[in-house]
Amino acid sequence: MATYRTLCRRCERYANIGWSYRRWYRVARSVIGRLADYRMNGAMTDNESVVRRIANREVTQDAYGTLCDLVAITSPRTSTKRNLRFAWGDFIGQLRPSDMIRSTRVALDHYYQTGEIRGPKTSRFARVLRGADNVVVVDTWMARALGMPDKKARNKATQELAERVIGHVARRREVSLSAAQAAVWSGFIRIYYNKGKVPIYRVEDLGFIRTKNPNVGLVQLSDVPF
Repeated sequence: MATYRTLCRRCERYANIGWSYRRWYRVARSVIGRLADYRMNGAMTDNESVVRRIANREVTQDAYGTLCDLVAITSPRTSTKRNLRFAWGDFIGQLRPSDMIRSTRVALDHYYQTGEIRGPKTSRFARVLRGADNVVVVDTWMARALGMPDKKARNKATQELAERVIGHVARRREVSLSAAQAAVWSGFIRIYYNKGKVPIYRVEDLGFIRTKNPNVGLVQLSDVPF
């Protein structure tokens, strides 16, 4: 296990590499906000299935917050664009696609029944999407950036360590915790895979596109996710 100082220096390096993606959460909030406005402005009011009841309240009372929750719940093991399609489809009452993983289906059903989001990572992700810039989201990639095994990503000790290290990076770069974490997360994944071997569901999240030419492989895009 690396020392705290080593982890801080390491994550500062990751942040430098992924610095262009520090606004990831801001962009995500903007996109979700536009989708929520689209719903609230009456574009979907002719569809009765839109009105669901979540913990005894209608989604129309808080379209933005509910959509943030659904984006967080449907985020595991999927690309950004597909994540949005999953969340939006469930929000407006469409049938769930066959390739949605079982754990996501169960988490969605639990959310509709109780209004609660399962899991520390998912719940924190939803809070950041709702606007909480002082929250650090620890997934398997963030745990790996800290030198922790995947199975310890949900541990309280890993969360506390991430908050300390990301807090250090945020203070050094004079940005919010969410911005610092987005930069570290993106920078770590960029260097984690050698020779462009990025999982297909992470390609667009990091601004890459695959080309048909095997000699070219991945091409970097300048656009941020979404």
